Formats: sequence, structure tokens, C-alpha cells
Amino acid sequence: MNNEIKESLTMICEIYRNELETIISQSGGSGTTSGTCYLSGYTLTSVFQKMGYNSIETTGVLYIKKPNGEQLIYGGDELGNRGRLIGFYHTWCVVEIDENKIIIDPSMKYEKEYLIKNKLIKPNFSIPENVIVSNSNTYENFKYVKDDNLIPVSKKFLNMIDEELKQLLINNVFVKSNNLFDL
Repeated sequence: MNNEIKESLTMICEIYRNELETIISQSGGSGTTSGTCYLSGYTLTSVFQKMGYNSIETTGVLYIKKPNGEQLIYGGDELGNRGRLIGFYHTWCVVEIDENKIIIDPSMKYEKEYLIKNKLIKPNFSIPENVIVSNSNTYENFKYVKDDNLIPVSKKFLNMIDEELKQLLINNVFVKSNNLFDL
């Protein structure tokens, strides 16, 4: 993945988060964005599909490595690591661009905020706000492991969101992002 693609994907993540925060604010929500990975995976997958890319909403386990080496785990411990369970699942987007499968996770910003505010855990701050990697194990501070058994949990939360709001978010992100890639 070249720098131009990574910069465009980063911009799409920023657009997504800005739109999410605006829609939550305008709909009378409290502005809470933590725990919305199910929505980010769904939305970005839908946006990339509208752009004409192969894209898959993926649910599974996310491992975040603290500076002391301890694993913080969202989901089951599929890798057999010892760590602290801090969530029951995680959802992200995988998009194929130029024959590269790229993991895109704009929710990391919210995950870090949640951990610091609610769990009193200080994760390694070298973790970026947006995870954009072409291999689930290429970044030393986290790992993504697909686990289809966790999909029903993610879908349960996604189905609680009004369809009109989901489509508004998808359309807003698509319109503001569509010119970032040439198909």
C-alpha cells in the first residue's frame, strides 16, 4: 500500500468520525462514540462497496498491547495469549485496493478514550487514531483476528440503530469521500 492510498484512507476515516459525531449531536445524542466499532465497520464497508471496491465487514477479536506487554482483549482469546478481557468483540472493515487487503479501523481513537476514561488503562499512545494496515499482524501494538462466532453480538448492536441514520451516515461519508480514489 503506497502513501497516497494510506493518506486517502486516513482522510476517509476522519470524514467518517466527523460525520458520526455530527449525526449523534444533531439527533440529540450525548455525543458518546465509544463502543461504536460495529457502526464504523458497517459504514466503511458500505461506503467502499458503493465506490466499487470489494469490502467486507469483519468481526472478531482485537488485541491491544500495553507498553508493559500486557494484552487488552476485545473478544475471546483466540491466540491463547494471557490478557485482560475488556470487551466482547470488535468490528472493522477490510477493503481490497490494488489486490491488497487493507484493514481499516477508525474506531481506535474512541477505544483509547474509553480505556483511559472508564477502565483507567493507559494504552500505548503510539497506536494511531486510525488503524490502516495491509496485514492483521503488521503493527506491533495490536492484532486483528476474525471470528465469525462474534458476528451476532456486533449485529445485535447495529440493529439497534435506526436504518435512516445508518443510511444518512453512509451517504454523507460516501459523498465526501468518493473523489479520493479513482476506480
